[in-house]
Amino acid sequence: MASLQRNGSHVCGGTLIASDWVMTAAQCLPSSVNTSEWRVFLGRQNQTSSNTLEKSTGVLNAFTSSLSGTNIALLRLDTNVSFTDYILSVCLAGAGITFTPGTQCWVTGWGNTTAALLQEKSTTIVQCDNGSSADTICTSPLDLEQGDTGGPLICQQDSSWVQAGVVSSRQGCARSSLPDVYTRVSQYKDWINTQVASATPGFVTFSSNGTDPDSGFNCSSLSVTAVAPSGR
Repeated sequence: MASLQRNGSHVCGGTLIASDWVMTAAQCLPSSVNTSEWRVFLGRQNQTSSNTLEKSTGVLNAFTSSLSGTNIALLRLDTNVSFTDYILSVCLAGAGITFTPGTQCWVTGWGNTTAALLQEKSTTIVQCDNGSSADTICTSPLDLEQGDTGGPLICQQDSSWVQAGVVSSRQGCARSSLPDVYTRVSQYKDWINTQVASATPGFVTFSSNGTDPDSGFNCSSLSVTAVAPSGR
């Protein structure tokens, strides 16, 4: 789990997908990223105090998809992070993987941007509303906050945890009857691989029973937009 911080304050969550790449939501980033303002903390549990197990690194560049309406971004870190028992890259759902309604998953994040402790909540996959695009995945509603955006929706398979989605939009208490929406990671395998090149993220298979009614979107033609860096 990654904490994306701007000028010393937690803004969004993210996940380490390779030693020098973090995945998050595009809505977490301004149109022009001043890289000197951003740091990524890994292995952090408490936002009010540091611990000897955490590491922090700067941001070298940021990339988002140029396809309108997509909400996924990649941050290139300015150093390669050494993996530990507390800092590891996440497994990603491979292309064509389905997560059928009823599959139990988890969301992790710090909740409100001023919250201290890393939290986790369980949820289940549900069918998205008719207005949702097929590159999204939905779950039963949680009281997600701004600080959760960009964080992972992860589902367990045997002893492994697989990231199915990126927290994209939160309904909050006022719209608690609507499902929460996530960017579907499996649809962006080609785009992610193109950006990280030789870093080789860990795309894996995932098995769940039934049919996923929201799958079927093909984004292999996605192009890349580099969020213009400044101040580095």
